[in-house]
Amino acid sequence: MNLDKVLQNNESVSFMFFLSGKLWYRTESGFKFPVPIKGSGQSVFLNEDRVNRFYPYIKAHAEKLEKAKAA
Repeated sequence: MNLDKVLQNNESVSFMFFLSGKLWYRTESGFKFPVPIKGSGQSVFLNEDRVNRFYPYIKAHAEKLEKAKAA
């Protein structure tokens, strides 16, 4: 997955479901990633939002998937 391309296209993300303390979202291009709610304080997570707000979560999950793939 090309993270820069996702950001350049200014895609949106959509909420999918909540499981085990994580909100799961999907980008318009289909990449699914978790957002942990622990430590989110008073943050507001919308049903749909802009991808740039979720970049740290997308990047962390993409890196985790790449490491698992390499193992």
